[in-house]
Amino acid sequence: MTDAQTDELSVLVRHVPQIVVSRFVAKPEPLRGPESASFLAAVALFDISGFSSLGSRLSEDEHRQHAKSGSARSVVLAAACSPAAADHAVGSKPPPLANSNNSGGSNSSLQASEPKTKSRMSLPSLGGVFDSRSGSSMSIASRLDSATTRSPGKPDGREGSGEEGEDVGPGGSMRRRQSAAQHSPGRMSFTHGAKPTAVPQGTAVEALTTTLNKSLEPVIDVILKHGGDIIKFAGDALIVLWETEATRGASTPAGELVYRAVCCALEALQALEAAFVANNEHLSVLLGMHVGIGVSQMTGNHVGGVLNRWEFYLSGDANRQMSFAEANAQTGQLALSPEAYAALEAEFQATRGHLVSAELHVTPHKSGNCIVHGVREGPALETPRALASPPTATTDLIPFLRNYVPGTIVSHLEKGLALTSCRLNITVAFVKLDGVVEMPDPQLQLQTIHRAMCSIQECAYKAQGTLRQFVIDDKGAIAIIALGLPPFYHENNGTFLPLQPLRLLPIDTDAQLPRIVQR
Repeated sequence: MTDAQTDELSVLVRHVPQIVVSRFVAKPEPLRGPESASFLAAVALFDISGFSSLGSRLSEDEHRQHAKSGSARSVVLAAACSPAAADHAVGSKPPPLANSNNSGGSNSSLQASEPKTKSRMSLPSLGGVFDSRSGSSMSIASRLDSATTRSPGKPDGREGSGEEGEDVGPGGSMRRRQSAAQHSPGRMSFTHGAKPTAVPQGTAVEALTTTLNKSLEPVIDVILKHGGDIIKFAGDALIVLWETEATRGASTPAGELVYRAVCCALEALQALEAAFVANNEHLSVLLGMHVGIGVSQMTGNHVGGVLNRWEFYLSGDANRQMSFAEANAQTGQLALSPEAYAALEAEFQATRGHLVSAELHVTPHKSGNCIVHGVREGPALETPRALASPPTATTDLIPFLRNYVPGTIVSHLEKGLALTSCRLNITVAFVKLDGVVEMPDPQLQLQTIHRAMCSIQECAYKAQGTLRQFVIDDKGAIAIIALGLPPFYHENNGTFLPLQPLRLLPIDTDAQLPRIVQR
C-alpha cells in the first residue's frame, strides 16, 4: 500500500457513505445495473436554519461597502477634474440598494430570526465547505469537480466531461413536451427559478462559508461519535442513517435505533449552540438547528452508472416521517414522527420499565408528531450499548469507491493532487423527479429513477457538466447538476444549460418531461 493510495482511500471513505463501503467490503464486485437492499433504519434530518437570510444580509453589506468605495473614487476623480465637480460629488448620495430591506446603513443589526420556509440553501460556488467525514475544510468546488475531467471517448472515461452537442432551440417540440408533462404522472419537472435578490459574492462568500464550516463541524463530530452514517448533504442540512443489518450483519430493534438518533440529536443541538456562543456571540441568535427523526423499513439504492458514475440514495417511509417531523420542530428542538415515538416508547418499557416521558420532556404536536424539548432533571440519558465496528475499507476497494465521487475529484486524486479551496462562478440546476417518491412499489421506483438518472447524466455530460448528487429529502427526489467546473467553463453558463433539457429524456418514454430549476 503506497502513501498515495492511503491518502486517496482516506478521501474516498469520507465522501462515500459507510453503508456503500460495507457493500463492497462484503461483495467486492462492480455493479452490473441498479441495485437495492432492504433494512430497518432510523433516519434523521439535521437542518441548520438562518443561513439564507444571513447570506443575503452579508451580500447586502458587501454591496454597500462597494457603493461607498465607488463613491469615494468618484470624489477623487471629480477633484482631479474641477473643484466644483468635487463639491457636487461630495454632496451627492449613493443610490439605495435594490431589493434591500434595510435603509439604516450597513451597521443595522441582523435579523434575529427568519420566516420558516421549505427552501434549502445551496452554495454552489463557495470555497472552504466543510468535508462531511473529516475535520478539515474543503471547497464545494473541489468536492464536486476540482480537477481535469476525462473525456467519455477515453477507455477509462469518467463523468464530468462530454461531447459538444448540437444547439437545441426552443420551439414546437418544447411546447409539446411541456403540454404533455402537465398530464404525465411521475414526470421530471424543470422550471426556471427566480434568482435570489442578493447573491453572496467575494468576502460575503468567505464569511458565509466560514460560518457554515464552524456550524457543521461540531454537529458532524457528534454524529460520528454516535455511530451515524452521513448519507447526504442537502444544502445546510444533513441526512443521517442508523442501521445495523447492512453494515454489521445484525438486526437491531427499531426503538434502539431511534434512541441512538435521539441521543445524537440532543447532544448535537447542545454542541451547536455552544459553538455559536464560542465563535460569535451573535450567531446563537441568528442561526439554529432543528431535527426530525423517522423510522421504517428502508431501501438503499444504487442508480446511474453512466461513465461509471453511480449514485446512492435512501428510499422509504422514514424519509417522509423525518421531513414532516422536522417541519414541526422549532429552533433548538427535536421532533419524532408518531412511528419513531412509538418505537422509542416500546424500547423504554422493555428495557427500563417506564415511559419515555420519565426521562425526556416531550409534548405532543397537533400534527401527531412529538416534540422533544430535552432531558428531564435527574440522571443523564443512558449511553446506548456499543455496537460492533463496521467493516473497514482497504485499498482494494478504491476502484469501486471512485464510482461514487464526481469524476473530476477522482482525476484530481489520481494525480496525487491535494483538494484545495477555490471560488468559481458556476451554474447549478436542480432537477426534480415528480411522482417517484410516492410510488408504492420499490422496484418500480428503482427502475424509474435509474432510467431518469441515466438520461440526466447523459445530458449533463454532453453539456460538459457534472452530476453533483441525487437525494430524496423534504423537497422530493432531486438531482443536482453543476456546469462550469474545471476544466470546462462557459461565459454563457446561465443560458447554455437551459437548452439541454430538450434532450434530457427520450421522446418515446412516458416517464417524465424535465423542468429545470436554475440558480
